[in-house]
Amino acid sequence: MWEASQRYDVAWSGNEVVPEKILYEHDGPQVFTSHIGFINVIFLKVDETEDSDIYLVSQTDSTIISALYEGAISLRGALRHDYYWIVEVENGLVVRRHWECPRRELPAGFLPDKSVALRSYTKSAPNSYSQAKAFFGMGFDGDEISAAAMRYGIFRRIIDNAYDAARGILSPALLVGTKTSTFDFTIDQPEFGSLILAINDPIFDSQNLRRILREKSIDQHDFYGEFSSQRDLFFDAMDEIVDEANKGDLKPGLVEERFSLLDQIQNVIPTGESIIERAEFSSYRNGRTDSLVVQENAGERIFRAFKVAEMRPVVETGTIQIINARRNSFVMMSRRGKLVTCYVEPGIFRDMQENPSFKLGATIASRGYLMRRVQRDRLDVEGTPTLVAASTQPKSG
Repeated sequence: MWEASQRYDVAWSGNEVVPEKILYEHDGPQVFTSHIGFINVIFLKVDETEDSDIYLVSQTDSTIISALYEGAISLRGALRHDYYWIVEVENGLVVRRHWECPRRELPAGFLPDKSVALRSYTKSAPNSYSQAKAFFGMGFDGDEISAAAMRYGIFRRIIDNAYDAARGILSPALLVGTKTSTFDFTIDQPEFGSLILAINDPIFDSQNLRRILREKSIDQHDFYGEFSSQRDLFFDAMDEIVDEANKGDLKPGLVEERFSLLDQIQNVIPTGESIIERAEFSSYRNGRTDSLVVQENAGERIFRAFKVAEMRPVVETGTIQIINARRNSFVMMSRRGKLVTCYVEPGIFRDMQENPSFKLGATIASRGYLMRRVQRDRLDVEGTPTLVAASTQPKSG
């Protein structure tokens, strides 16, 4: 860990630091940009003595500074680098001495809080530029998730859970449960410190899409729009869920309605029982970056509410895969990525059969008690399921 008593350098001593753009000022410049030779840098005041100020200095560029100024990236994200300078200046920003410091030796208190934007009106911002510009980004923090090293088993577990969650959250209804040969994502290089995953635009296999949808031609632009819509629905729903969790316990009606989404996120949010202590989700859409943070207290409330909901009636939504008139049931591919056999009262099922929209490929929402099973979950439906929309007949992918 860096200490001021360590060996320092005086090569810059006597030189005046000239701020180019002051980003935040309070009793003197707190955050500003400047140059060291030909290198663009950002200064952050981190400490002071009786006759000097201490600044943390990181290399940067105009793209990062613009993102910081616009609220697309946090101050911590703008300072994200492998190596830093720690610079002590006297009155007039004249350099007294400086140190070089790798990130792994940087005192934790020198970096700003995570997800805090430069402007107070921005609720939160990603801690990485790649995450800020990603189609869908995720970031995870915890004691066992460090910048220096991480156990391979922990890394793999987070990656696997994040991948499953991303596919579940972003998949259009007719592609839920399909394989990676049908659609997948590319990602930028994962970043340690926080484990940051920046997921880029989805990529498709047109031949598999045509087979699944029984269509001669596929407009991939339309499908991209479906993924974007699913992403937007996720943020709208999670905003409501996290807001409720930050205030206290979630309302049972909200949990019932959002059961599928809550099921999808259980392994990528802090629950009090996981290695994740803080999770951040972000997306770049319509020229701006949206960010959502789940702190440990909120995550634990969401987890508890979900566990309680599993013992109560829930709402399952999915696409119809099989209709079994003999057993007054149908099988749906749930938004959770699980096949669910739904059993309906005989009279209600007969009425459903008279509706031409009740067919294979239709999107349906059913409320009832859920029983988890290895192959197919079971839902004993209460009342009449709601047909949300109809589409083309799918095959298993």
